[in-house]
Amino acid sequence: MSMGVDRRDFIKIAGAGVASGALASCSPPRTEEKIIPHVIPPVEQIPGQEVWYNSTCNECGAGCGISVRNREGRALRIAGNPKHPVSKGGVCVQGHSTLQATYHPDRYRGPLVDRKQADWTMALQEAGAACSAGKVAILTGNLATGTLDELFDEFAQAIGAVRAVWEPIQYAPLAAASEIVLGAKVLPNYLFKNAGYILSVGADFLETWLNPVANQHGYSQSHGYKDGKMAKLVHLEPRLGLTAANADEWLPTKPGSEFDVLAGVLRALIDAGAPGIQGADKEQTLLWLGDASLAKASQASGIAESALRTIVNELVDLGPGLVVAGGAATQGTNATQVHMAALLINKAIGSVGITVDVGVQAYRTHRENVLSLRQLLDKIDAGEIETLLVYRSNPAYDATGALKAVERLRKVKHLIALDALPNETTALATLVLPDHTPLESWGDHRSFAGVDSLQQPAMNPLFQTKAVGDTLIELATAVGSPLKYPNFLVAIQQKWSGILSKTGQTWKNAVQYGGSWAAEPDSPKMATLPVGQLGNVPASAAEFEGNGDLTLVAYPHIHRYDGRFANRGWCQEIPDPIMCATWSHWVEVHPTTAAKLGIKHKDAVSIETSAGRLETFAYITTGVLPEVIATPLGQGHGAEIGRFGAGIEGNVYTILPEMQDKTTGANVLAGAKAKLSLSQAAKLDWMTGTSLDLVTTDGRRTDLGRGIGQVVALNKIAKIDAGAEPREKVPHHGTHVINPDGNYPPHDYPEYRWGMSIDLSSCTGCGACVAACYSENNIPLVGKEQVAIGREMSWLRIERYFDSADDARKGVQFVPMLCQHCGNAPCEPVCPVFATYHTVEGLNGMVYNRCVGTRYCGNNCSYKVRRYNYYGWGDPHQEQYAWPEPMTLMLNPDVSVRSGGVMEKCTFCVQIIRDKTESARMTGARVGDGEVQTACQASCPSQSIVFGNLNDPESKVAKLAKQSNRSYKILEVLNTQPAVTYHKRVRHTKTTV
Repeated sequence: MSMGVDRRDFIKIAGAGVASGALASCSPPRTEEKIIPHVIPPVEQIPGQEVWYNSTCNECGAGCGISVRNREGRALRIAGNPKHPVSKGGVCVQGHSTLQATYHPDRYRGPLVDRKQADWTMALQEAGAACSAGKVAILTGNLATGTLDELFDEFAQAIGAVRAVWEPIQYAPLAAASEIVLGAKVLPNYLFKNAGYILSVGADFLETWLNPVANQHGYSQSHGYKDGKMAKLVHLEPRLGLTAANADEWLPTKPGSEFDVLAGVLRALIDAGAPGIQGADKEQTLLWLGDASLAKASQASGIAESALRTIVNELVDLGPGLVVAGGAATQGTNATQVHMAALLINKAIGSVGITVDVGVQAYRTHRENVLSLRQLLDKIDAGEIETLLVYRSNPAYDATGALKAVERLRKVKHLIALDALPNETTALATLVLPDHTPLESWGDHRSFAGVDSLQQPAMNPLFQTKAVGDTLIELATAVGSPLKYPNFLVAIQQKWSGILSKTGQTWKNAVQYGGSWAAEPDSPKMATLPVGQLGNVPASAAEFEGNGDLTLVAYPHIHRYDGRFANRGWCQEIPDPIMCATWSHWVEVHPTTAAKLGIKHKDAVSIETSAGRLETFAYITTGVLPEVIATPLGQGHGAEIGRFGAGIEGNVYTILPEMQDKTTGANVLAGAKAKLSLSQAAKLDWMTGTSLDLVTTDGRRTDLGRGIGQVVALNKIAKIDAGAEPREKVPHHGTHVINPDGNYPPHDYPEYRWGMSIDLSSCTGCGACVAACYSENNIPLVGKEQVAIGREMSWLRIERYFDSADDARKGVQFVPMLCQHCGNAPCEPVCPVFATYHTVEGLNGMVYNRCVGTRYCGNNCSYKVRRYNYYGWGDPHQEQYAWPEPMTLMLNPDVSVRSGGVMEKCTFCVQIIRDKTESARMTGARVGDGEVQTACQASCPSQSIVFGNLNDPESKVAKLAKQSNRSYKILEVLNTQPAVTYHKRVRHTKTTV
């Protein structure tokens, strides 16, 4: 009797083996799995098919519209909702990191009572008893206007609690200034897209100020080069941030002089007959300004009077003008006056109603009848508060050291935490009632007038958590003061009944589109009211505390903001755009100051203020004034926050003195005088010479003349486009026409040749594309030590180059660098196992299963975009495992997880290409232009990335590659024939320096 296997059975076994192997490549093996098929599957869920849910980002108060990709019930990637009027399809790094927060291994898995696991019934009973006893307070962050914020008010009123609000970055001075100058107590909406000239005083609007995603989109529209024209940006700030780096001119300004500069400019405009301020308004404005002048502004700021005069002239001549003030540099004791002066300039030049819209409420900034953190802590000391509910606020970390928040919060008898993730404040809680993450819960957001956004769950909750709105409703019932809603979703629907009745939409339709926007927010509301009583807020100079000879500027970080995002791996590993630092903290020091103090790059240093002392590391840069030291907020967390954010030095809040804006009581970030001293020389690895303390990914500060980041002056490119000057010739090496009879005949692309275009004049270097690439392509986080020795795994990086290594004021360039998918790729012929090859669609493909890790391709790559897996990042049995549970659920099943010894790189998101081309092929159609969007392209707030078929002469990418006089290929002299075309950054000729 034969014991063999027949052909049919062999194919069955082989097929099952291949399928199980493919699944194993996407997720680690489990000890036990249950296969339970859907008896009645969800209508919208088809196995293997993605579903996109439109929602609203809840990471800050901006309210950007997002789309969440779901496969088999798992949220896998976040992209922008292109139809949303706020974000226009863009997503920032923090928005992408919502995915990591949802699958975070340190999340609360359920309620805790006295730090022990409990069920919801028991936890709500304990919380209800605590709230029933009276003396209750509620502490939240600045919640976005919407149903949840209103529900907190209703809950507080029902149980007799008081509300307090605390965040270290505060916009109350701007709202107060808007009420006085424009008659509307709101955060104005700044329409960068309408501006012809932008003067920014400290406002890092491309990084952290107000709504960076919307700001970037509008800025790229006005400042992006088109038809020989573009807006001009002049930025004044003591340090070189991302906004300053993107400006046509950065003028370093002494801290505290911002009001003097704006007041001098305003006085000069009024003296020149500015049309927007006349009559009684003019009289009281001049009285308020006092002896302000350009000469006084020059003396205070260090900026030449002629440069300030040029700004005044250009505000009028290059308009419509837009003046924005804000950011850490202006968050001083006279913050309200600074904003008043900026808004008065906008009014004087007639920009209100063109570039400044006051018909907007971004989110609450200055609530009535709420306690400040200082008042709350005083009440705790007096025994007036015994139960404290905390939601999205972390004063145990980010309150200034003088407030002694941790010591005073410990006096509370019952501290009830409502957050989804741990932090220093929830660590003090006696009771934890964990919230869903935004991807698991309902919510809404009211941003611009006529724009209401909905947040819908894109997946089921992972753990035994509860939406905070439902928790409040159930807790009110437990106290015996029930609210009028059975659950939070019903509360939202009731609030939305009035909105939908005005627009004629249905609830289902609003959920589908991500909200309701009947009116386009870019239609500004004119402010016709006269200027209010300026004398109620007298003009005053900024004050400082301490006797140091340096001014400390503490600023929110572009990725970690005020520290709330520090426990998210992408926000730590994606390099800072300017410093290129990861997993680190630093203080920026001018070379002159460093030489005087005997400090070298990456040395350990000590910062001392009147409030305390901080140990960190020196970053020597000309991007800061000699009399200034600047340091980012957001690091210096303890183990309480979790594995990604703990153990990194630098809690700057501990050395900030207790200072306030004298008008609104807002927190001050730039009011400390400091001393800087050397602690010890930098500790460098003996073999590699790299620092494991301050880790950076930058190599040279310039591109060494290789033409990687290219810049052209506006007046020059305008003449070239007009035919008045010839286009610059590109040097070639050999010939660009390969001999068809030679050893390497030209490739044939019968249907598609995929290519990309990147406009450096629009790219701001924000890093959103890098986060999108991490998310879509299962790129592992490798940690601080591995990044330090050059083993980061990012497929897409942002190269930062200074025009001059010795003077940051001369200009900065950002160049997104990824696999160029060369038509004449140097990596392909050297692979001994043909793991890297050229596809018929022009992609430089990779067969991971074939790669044996010789790294010949990496050595031969001219662009250094290939990454080698030194460890098995996807192996849960290895110490370097990159995805602790439940982060494996975040992995994209369409992309394999690479193993140790394998080379990897950008694939132009080949899985997205295949999805579109295979669907088109089944219908006999061709993929249309714009149908394929790579993850980086779909994320870019400034829409600087275009992707498409180069074989289609009508495609946007083909036209950009051939018709633009700004287009160039990086290292084109090598004849690699890249499929990525860059477009030179256009910069205004400097006129103020």
